[in-house]
Amino acid sequence: MLKMNNECYQRALRLLTQREYSRPKLVNKLSQVGFDREDATLVCQHLFEKGFLKEQWYIESKIKHFMRKGHAPKSIQSRLAAEELNVEICIIEDVFKEYGSSKEDQLEHLLEKKAASIRNSWHEYDSDQRYKVKMKLARSLVAKGFSPNEGLRAVEAYLNNI
Repeated sequence: MLKMNNECYQRALRLLTQREYSRPKLVNKLSQVGFDREDATLVCQHLFEKGFLKEQWYIESKIKHFMRKGHAPKSIQSRLAAEELNVEICIIEDVFKEYGSSKEDQLEHLLEKKAASIRNSWHEYDSDQRYKVKMKLARSLVAKGFSPNEGLRAVEAYLNNI
């Protein structure tokens, strides 16, 4: 059995008392402060096995964070992958269901927020202005991870109800 670096272990525990981390993120954090990557990996594996490093909690909190920000499940999956966390889309969708949210809810919420300034003056816009506003709203939805078709359909439906 390999001997663990005690100083690295203590630093990892101290970091975990401040907030949740994923294994890759904690390994990177420990490496940034000067610990050997192998020591950091060994410490993180030990902490995970002992139950001090709750990666599932971290993943769920990140999903909820991005969900509150209006991101689509695919966008959330990509952002987690950027943190070296491979999460199945069905797990993300389960969190959405658990909190009573859906893609449609996300789209509606984002459109309410983005289109608030044009609600009262929409009927005064000419066709060019309307087209520009529609495209701007659709681009903002695409930036949150929705497909262009989903975004455009949601914008059309939303603006038809104004």
